[in-house]
Parts: sequence; structure tokens; C-alpha cells
Amino acid sequence: NDTDYLRRLGEYHLHLGQTDKAKETWNRAVATPAGDKYAELAGWYEAHEFPEEALQSYQKALELQPNREWSLRLAALHHSLGQEAPALEIWKGLAGAEAAAADRAEVANILESYNLHKEATALWEAAAAQEPETLEYKLALAQNLVKVERQEGAS
Repeated sequence: NDTDYLRRLGEYHLHLGQTDKAKETWNRAVATPAGDKYAELAGWYEAHEFPEEALQSYQKALELQPNREWSLRLAALHHSLGQEAPALEIWKGLAGAEAAAADRAEVANILESYNLHKEATALWEAAAAQEPETLEYKLALAQNLVKVERQEGAS
């Protein structure tokens, strides 16, 4: 049950066109449930373009062990599958009331990369208010406000 062996064996099955056998082999990596094992499995599914399976694996990983990076991957997968609402819920959860300004800025950048400028506005505002001395957040907020056509707050 060495995970590297299971990954390579699953890839071999994929090469032979045996998708079900590959997935069955990979799933052996989580015989003993652990968050990091499910996240590793999710990465394999992602790498081989099985997004639904990757979603399920990241969700199981997060049920067992909260992890910011896995949450970000899960949100990105939701978005790539056209599931914007769950993606936004995860992203906004990562930038909630207890989040640091840097975490809010990171999520705002992610939202902007998906052209979700309106959704990013509140995060930039919160980051800039939380750390008013950080000019990067103020500049990003101003640029965002121009994108969402709210120039009055951009100066």
C-alpha cells in the first residue's frame, strides 16, 4: 500500500485504458482514512482530469482535517466545474471575520483572477481597513473599484 506505488500502478492502468481499475487502485491509498491521504488522492484525480472524484476526495480530506490549501483547491475545482456558488462560499469562508488581512487579500486576488471583481471588493475593503498602513491593499482596492465602476471610492 505504498502511496507512490499505488499512484504509479493507477497511472499504468490508465495507460491501458482501464479507468475503473486505476481509480480502484488509487482508492487503496485511503484504506486508513486520513486528511493528507485524501488530499493526495485528490491531487492524483486532478492531475488526470477526474474533477468530480477530486472534489469528493478534497471534501473528505477537509472533513478529517481542516486545511487552507485544500479548501482553495476545492473552491477552484467547484469554479472550474461551473459551480460558482459553492466556490464563493468556500473562498468567503477563508476570508471571514477572523481572517488576517493577508488572507483576505489572497482570496480577493483569487476572485479577481476569475473576474469576480464585485465579489472581491468587500475583501479588499476589509483588508485595507484592517491594515491601513499597507498601501498594496489600498492600491488593489482602488484598482478594483475602477473595475466595478465605483470610481468615487478609488481615489
